[in-house]
Amino acid sequence: MKFTNQATWLASLTVAFFVSIVDSNGADLLAYYNFNGQSSDQSGNGANATLNGGGQISGDTEGQSGAVGDRALDVGVSGNGARADATVDLSAATTNNAMAVSFWQYDIGNGSGGNASSTAFGIVASSGGGNRGFQAHTPWGDGNAYFDHGGACCGAENRRSVPLGTSMLNQWKHVVLQVSGGKKQIWIDGEMLDEQATGAAAIPTFSGQLMIGAEPAGTNNGFGGRIDEFSVWASFLTPAEIATLASGAPATDLSGANTDLANLNVTPAGAITSSSATLNGMVTDEGIGSPTITIFYGDEDGGQNEGSWDRSVTLPGTQTGDFSTNVTGLLPATTHYFGAKASNAGGTSWSSETETFTTLPLAPAVSNLAAQNVEANSVTLGAQVTSTGGEDPSVTIFYGPSDGGTNAGGWQSSVSLGVTGGSQTAEVSGVVDGTSYFFRAFASNAGGDGWAAESGSFTTPVAIPASVVNRSATNITGSSARLEGTVTDTGSDTPNLIFYYGTSDGGTNPASWERSVSAGSDAGDFSKTVSLLTPETTYYFRVRAGNSAGVSWAPDTQSFATTSAAALGVVINEVHYDADPKTEEAEFVELYNAGDLAVDLSGWSLLGVGDFTFPNGTSIDPGSFIVIAEDIATMQSKFGVTTSHQFSGSLSVEGDDLRLLDGGGAEVDRVDYKAGFPWPSAARGTGASMELIHPALDNDLGASWRSSGTGPVGPEVTYLPAGSNWNYRKGTSEASNPVGAWREPSFFEDATWLPGVTPIGYGDGDDVTVLGEMQSNYTSVYLRKSFTVPADQIPPRLLVRVYCDDGAIVWINGQEVGRVSVTGGDKAFNGTGTNHEAVWEEILVNNASNVLVGGSNIIAIHALNASSGSSDFSIDAELKTPEPGTVTGNPTPGAANSVAAPTPSAAPPAIRQVDHTPEQPAGGEEVKVTALITDPDGVGPVTLSYQILDPGSYIRKSDGTFDTNWIDVSMVDDGTAGDASAGDSVFTATMPPALQVHRRVIRYRINLEDSLGNEIRVPYADDEQPNFAYFVYDGVPSWTAAKQPGSTAAQTIPAEAMGNSQPVYHLIANSTDVTNSQYSSGSDGVRMWGTLVYQGRVYDHIQFYNRGEASTYVSGKNKWRFKFNRTHDFRARDAYGKRYLTSWKTLNFNSCASPWLSSQRGIAGLNEMVPHRLYQLASVTGASTHHVHFRVIDGTAEAPSDQYTGDFWGLYQAIQHPDGRFLDEFGLPDGNVYKIQGGGGDKKNQGPTQVEDSSDWNSFYAASANLNTVQWWQDNFHLESYYGFRAINRATGNVDLRDTTNYYFYHEPTAEQWRVIPWDLDMMYAPVKHVWSGVIRADRCLDHPEIRLGFRNRCRELGDLLFSDINRDGGHAAQLVDEISQFVNPSGVPLTMVDADEFMWSFHPRTRGGHRGPWYQLSRAENGLQTNYLRTIPTGDHEGFQQNIIDYMYDIDPTPFTVNDQDEDGYGWGYLAQEAADNAIPNTPTITYTGEEGFPTDRLGFQSSAFSDPQGSGTFGSIQWRVGEIYHSGTPGYVAGDPWKYEVEEVWSASGGTTVAIPTSALRPGGTYRARVRHFDDSGRGSHWSDSIEFIAGDPNVMPYRDGLVISEVMYHPAGNELLEYVEVHNVGGVTLNLNGVRFTKGIDFDFPDGTTIAPGAYLLIVADIATFEARYGLGLPIAGQWESGDRLSNGGENLKLSLGQGTSIHEFAYDDISPWPVAADGVGYSLTLACPVSGIDHSDSGNWRASVLLDGSPGASDSVSLDDWLTIHGLSPGDELTDSDFDGISAIIEYVTGTNPNIPTGDPITLEQVDGEFQFSYERSRSACGVTVTNEFSDDLLEWSPGAVVSTSPVAGGNDLVVISSSPPAGPRKFARLKVVTTP
Repeated sequence: MKFTNQATWLASLTVAFFVSIVDSNGADLLAYYNFNGQSSDQSGNGANATLNGGGQISGDTEGQSGAVGDRALDVGVSGNGARADATVDLSAATTNNAMAVSFWQYDIGNGSGGNASSTAFGIVASSGGGNRGFQAHTPWGDGNAYFDHGGACCGAENRRSVPLGTSMLNQWKHVVLQVSGGKKQIWIDGEMLDEQATGAAAIPTFSGQLMIGAEPAGTNNGFGGRIDEFSVWASFLTPAEIATLASGAPATDLSGANTDLANLNVTPAGAITSSSATLNGMVTDEGIGSPTITIFYGDEDGGQNEGSWDRSVTLPGTQTGDFSTNVTGLLPATTHYFGAKASNAGGTSWSSETETFTTLPLAPAVSNLAAQNVEANSVTLGAQVTSTGGEDPSVTIFYGPSDGGTNAGGWQSSVSLGVTGGSQTAEVSGVVDGTSYFFRAFASNAGGDGWAAESGSFTTPVAIPASVVNRSATNITGSSARLEGTVTDTGSDTPNLIFYYGTSDGGTNPASWERSVSAGSDAGDFSKTVSLLTPETTYYFRVRAGNSAGVSWAPDTQSFATTSAAALGVVINEVHYDADPKTEEAEFVELYNAGDLAVDLSGWSLLGVGDFTFPNGTSIDPGSFIVIAEDIATMQSKFGVTTSHQFSGSLSVEGDDLRLLDGGGAEVDRVDYKAGFPWPSAARGTGASMELIHPALDNDLGASWRSSGTGPVGPEVTYLPAGSNWNYRKGTSEASNPVGAWREPSFFEDATWLPGVTPIGYGDGDDVTVLGEMQSNYTSVYLRKSFTVPADQIPPRLLVRVYCDDGAIVWINGQEVGRVSVTGGDKAFNGTGTNHEAVWEEILVNNASNVLVGGSNIIAIHALNASSGSSDFSIDAELKTPEPGTVTGNPTPGAANSVAAPTPSAAPPAIRQVDHTPEQPAGGEEVKVTALITDPDGVGPVTLSYQILDPGSYIRKSDGTFDTNWIDVSMVDDGTAGDASAGDSVFTATMPPALQVHRRVIRYRINLEDSLGNEIRVPYADDEQPNFAYFVYDGVPSWTAAKQPGSTAAQTIPAEAMGNSQPVYHLIANSTDVTNSQYSSGSDGVRMWGTLVYQGRVYDHIQFYNRGEASTYVSGKNKWRFKFNRTHDFRARDAYGKRYLTSWKTLNFNSCASPWLSSQRGIAGLNEMVPHRLYQLASVTGASTHHVHFRVIDGTAEAPSDQYTGDFWGLYQAIQHPDGRFLDEFGLPDGNVYKIQGGGGDKKNQGPTQVEDSSDWNSFYAASANLNTVQWWQDNFHLESYYGFRAINRATGNVDLRDTTNYYFYHEPTAEQWRVIPWDLDMMYAPVKHVWSGVIRADRCLDHPEIRLGFRNRCRELGDLLFSDINRDGGHAAQLVDEISQFVNPSGVPLTMVDADEFMWSFHPRTRGGHRGPWYQLSRAENGLQTNYLRTIPTGDHEGFQQNIIDYMYDIDPTPFTVNDQDEDGYGWGYLAQEAADNAIPNTPTITYTGEEGFPTDRLGFQSSAFSDPQGSGTFGSIQWRVGEIYHSGTPGYVAGDPWKYEVEEVWSASGGTTVAIPTSALRPGGTYRARVRHFDDSGRGSHWSDSIEFIAGDPNVMPYRDGLVISEVMYHPAGNELLEYVEVHNVGGVTLNLNGVRFTKGIDFDFPDGTTIAPGAYLLIVADIATFEARYGLGLPIAGQWESGDRLSNGGENLKLSLGQGTSIHEFAYDDISPWPVAADGVGYSLTLACPVSGIDHSDSGNWRASVLLDGSPGASDSVSLDDWLTIHGLSPGDELTDSDFDGISAIIEYVTGTNPNIPTGDPITLEQVDGEFQFSYERSRSACGVTVTNEFSDDLLEWSPGAVVSTSPVAGGNDLVVISSSPPAGPRKFARLKVVTTP
């Protein structure tokens, strides 16, 4: 019995459990019809429908989503009987007493704008009333919806109705009708419109007949329009489930996957040829049965829509596991797509993604070009590619004395022409004179090979000795000269030339000459500069020519005499400002003595590097160098240069002002360099230095410099072409004994060495010499080849190009010069390389003279395969000189510059100031391109070449057409063709209006040469952006679009909203690249070429690619990244249009698409941007963000009828990239930055002083898992920023944060502390836990109570200062939400960028999964996290999302908070409060105001309540005060365009007692502030901040300062040393002034220290540098302090402001360095001095200023003498100013003014003369005279007097100025002049 009872109890549990399963959605879906091309049941239950009465499947994109492939049931007009019929097993619904129907409808009504009386569907009951088992009118003709069930029409238990009016017409609407256990509901678009809580009839028994689009009782009531996504359920759907269905999700998303369907995917294609491929896939789950497979393919991606594919093939039978089929008839060199569909009894399913492949090209065709420039030992050979076959081929010319036909091995030699699609030539050397040769072109690409139809031929002439003559020497100095000569006949073999020279004539005997120098090889005029000559000496020279036929001499000897020695010529000659790697302290500045005498550098200084001074005894010899280094040890180890001169600062990578001063402070040389054109661009970031072309050039011009190693422009020399004959040995054993002997030139090759033409290898079809047996037998091959370098032509650099699959080590003459894909050390014969596909790699050999020898050389290569069984192997090599412009990155400190020109005349013209106007022209607008071009030898022709980029026809830098599609126009400087002024060196090209077409890019570059033929093209060869460019644009147009095309009406967003609300960024690119970048997994991370335009500036040839880790393709609206070229950094601006402090190398776009939380679609990036800014406000180093209007021009139409295919891409979010520039932005020292993924550190920035191997991160990460000590955490972890990081994480719901992933770390190098940087904020504001921890590993520090106490204090503080005022103007987080929202969705604007983004992406065909559908549903289930929740917004718009975020962060939820409670309201606040909770904190104090009424900034005071602590008395610790400012568009005095300010941003704080006075300088009059106080106990616990006192700061009392304080002297341009600048203030009042709060706020930045006073009559000095000042003026002067380092008073005049507090002016004026201001104060040594410093004087009146009496000024004292003092000094009494004590006819007051002695007779103080028709008089005026006004007047008759005009004022001896006055000619015969002097009170 017990057993039976137990069994019965268990059985009841089983039943309960079974019911639970039935209630779950997994078994509830009874029928589901998506009508996507069929009417079958997609639930897997087999209730397939048939189309009757004219019902049909709609056209493509006419389903509810509007997406490609989405269709619907189309039943036409109402009442026609069209429908879909099915029989459905509904017994589960009857059993459960629960049933729901969900569907989408597009109701066309009665055709006249009203509702039709129609029925959407009906289900027949077998009991109770038949036809009305379950049916609905949505709506009926009266506008009401009627929902009947239970078999009856209108009873209370059977019918519910709700008024809808015409709201359902002509748009897609989602409907849910459901009944369960007496409850009945009607839902429209996710919102419940009606509910019957109890009393609804039970679910009847059904016959199973379902009619969609009509009612069973009469088809005349049939629906009119379309129905989609119809599903029937045996359950009562939850609001979350309804929200999911209303978002557009398929029913199977709720029911779970249909396990009856097959699952499959496609895999990469194989066996790809030019016309065929094998398409592959795999059935990963057969479902209910093995499916049939249809593969769809074409040259466009058709997705899951059969009709969008070009072709398809159905595989025979059914498939399991892998499947494949071969398809033919494909186009060559074309990208194809393919996908697959599976069909079984459960239905049809598609592969989730498509695959792509590109067919091979056809074999190319090629023809020979006729041989050219045939000489005895050289010839130019070429080829023309007549058909590329779809891919530019690699072209080789084979040649030799016998015709090898089409057998590469039958030819003696070959030369590679590289990859080309047109014609190409190459110079071939080493042919034998008097010999007939054959040649034939060969072309190869991935599609095959092709030979020229026949061989060509040529015959070399017989060489004879060359003829050569001397020409007169030029450019003769005291120590150098340029020797000249001419080859008059090459003898059919261009000769090598050598100048012999010396102080005696050596004739034709080389041994009789003192010196010689090679002039290279030439066929015409040639020259060579020789140096180290003796001044005033006669020299002789003669040239010798040598070719293969012998040597010959010039017929006679020339002579010249050197000049006398030049005295001085020290120049800044080389600058290395950006070392690579950054960890090397390798910066330096090189000086060169270009003169003929040694120069003593004792006491000289170099400014701009930390102000280095040369020690006594330092000198530099003529022609010698001195290096001033960042680190002398690095100079020795890296460059082998010994120097004792080390500077203390560093050189700026953005540019610096280097000044070389002599011992007296006079400027000797100056280089104010920049990064980027016209300065060398490769000197920035490649490891190259910038070198002066010639010391005689102006080295303050960028055009006078080149990047080191770019080399002079000249012909390339190929020593060993690709495809040559080599000797090789198979690696079956070591090649020699000892093993390294085979690499040496002396090695003898035995019979194991075989001849062969490269490439040598097997397996990939590109090899000429095939090693068929190598696979599985040996892994390496040895190769040797000799080549010749003329002894007098050894190049400074050599380029070794290696073609290898897989690795290679290269030696020249036994010295290793490089390796490719091989680890370090020697390799044995059976060694291996690492995997490397067959591409050309380059090895640049600098200082090649250390490796090469004149004559025969040997190159040896050990080529290694990655494994014995590898499928392929190849090796080839080429030796040549680098191309012109190649950057070696090899500076030359202490040696001749690698770019040096022999003479200044050999340098090309200097070009700068290249510009076009307007910057961004409109269509049809004329454009002028101008450039300033100069050259001492005269400028020759200047040509502008331009290239047109039309929309849809983008030309990449890598395209062959980039080099060919250029159009030339002349630039002129003759005043014609738009040139503004003839002969001003500004050359102009006018681009005609017709060239400017809307959305077109014009690229241009400039070719120029001087009158001697020296030419150059700009941008220079080292510039990664090889052209300038401008963008033609007529402005952003309005945009017409619909939320859901075909379902909702289109609306027009005006141009003002589209173009002006957000910064517009244009990407111009190839359409295929754009599509692949964003949507092809095969292009994930692949960089594409493009052009970005922002604010009219064109960033050409940038690279773009997709961003993201797992989220890359989740939403369809994906993320972007842009990489900018060297020295062309992106000049980003913030949301207010203000430039960021630093430019960006990387630009990131987030998509504002919430990839992981589709319920947040429409939030417009607030979920990321608000937290990013909150981190910053919480003192966390975090990225700045701003919104972007993004447009992509990749097609011809800007705004076609299809709203998804034009330029507009939507609203994106730009976010700073955490790299070195990011650190600069926030004032942090350069240090290692890591992106943390899986616990590993992906380094994004290398600190110059930190480890390169990432061991610092690895160590910290490992240690942070441990408890450690409190001191360890304080030493190694920046706890304050961490506190803010974790607090904001809690407040904003950063649920995707993991201990191993989704954040950055920065290693601060000064304190050696780690700082966390927030990142990857695309899963925020979720009221649940997710899979991850939500914390980082370093959270372990909180296990220390002492550290957790500090964290809790910070959480409370942030809660008080960021999350306690919910008003949108309250200065807290709610204000931040409003600030960001106003940019994209400004209040009161009908249609904004938020709407535009919704129209673009809510139903975009590319939008994926749950992201597709309406955005602003009031509630929507979020099922993407570990715990699901219902996202709700109060209003169905963006404002609803704004409030959703605000409500999340604030204390608005009366219910208690628990983690993971799924309640959005107050969740963030609750979590933050939980983190802050501490019952032992002091009680919150109160604050009262004690200052003067009106809150004047100089009399602000506050008082705190007494300390109170729940722990009892005696626990007081401290009191802290703070003031924060609130500033937004509604605060008084707000200036439009200013960023808003937040209370948490501290303006002032202090620790103190219960009362406090705020310093005058702390607050800005007119600003709105909040003051608060908090208390701490003796354990460190802090209370909450008090409630605030909010006030508007009033003006301080400034009058005592204006009356008593004057700026009495300004030394703005001292002679020699700018560090001698100073400003003097003087108290002219009668009381001592306290200078607390007094500060200089313009011109210089200086705050007088607290406690500083100035007595009546006293002076105070503010100086640029105290040490320098006191070294000049001595000790003891009244110096108040030194202004901020880096400040300088402008030598050209500027504004100077003395303020009280924050900007209340005491005195403000602008001085100038031109008349009427005293010009003597500008650089001569005099200061600018207030003539009569008295109270109330107008500082801005130039007449109140004079130059100082004394040179160097009179700092700390007056140099003025009052009239009374002057009279007393000269024995007179005050009041005697009109006496004439020396009887010279001049009164004392006149002598006071003119600076003469009243006791010594002097002549007339006025000199009157006529100059150029004008009458002038002049007089000397004493600069020390004060208190008088002097008027200069002219008269013709002594009756009428008029003032004259001051012509000039200049200093003369004795402290006087010579003043010259002019007047017009007299009306009569005479002119009178006088001085009128009046004393001033």
